[in-house]
Amino acid sequence: ETTFLESAIKDNPDNYFFRQKMADKLLFEQDLRGAIEHYSEAIRIKPNEAMFYNNRASIYTNLKMKAEAIRDHDSAARKSNNSPYVLLNRAITLSKFDEHDAAINELGKLKQCCQDMVPLDVEQEIITRWRVSGLNKIETLLKTQPNNAMLYANRARLLYDLGEREKALTDKQKALSLAPDN
Repeated sequence: ETTFLESAIKDNPDNYFFRQKMADKLLFEQDLRGAIEHYSEAIRIKPNEAMFYNNRASIYTNLKMKAEAIRDHDSAARKSNNSPYVLLNRAITLSKFDEHDAAINELGKLKQCCQDMVPLDVEQEIITRWRVSGLNKIETLLKTQPNNAMLYANRARLLYDLGEREKALTDKQKALSLAPDN
């Protein structure tokens, strides 16, 4: 297969199909840099093909190249008229790069048009990452605002949603002791 694709690319360097097939093969073999090279060539040849951008964005995500991944997902979304598949991949990428609000927003758009397109485990993973991120932000704020009842109330809600019932109850009681009239 490799020999065939190499010969086909050599004979037809401006044929996107062979570039895509080589990129797919290299991706399967975990040669991510090689896959990027061939997806990039396929994009050069056929710049309006959304899936080339989407696939390259996924590789950039795996390589932790945030700007490139988001740029390619944005291009894929525009070129595909917000294909549900592309929106799902973009939501996953945004979540992996700690862009949790944007990932939740993307997930919401996707659920509006195509509820069945969102795998439950992916949705739960994105929401859990968003909640954990919120907990981390609250933890940081509590260091400078240890008497802020709203921070304890918000942390209690997140802890409850994450299944930490005892910790949530402790935070709720702390919030009530700090602001009994609220």
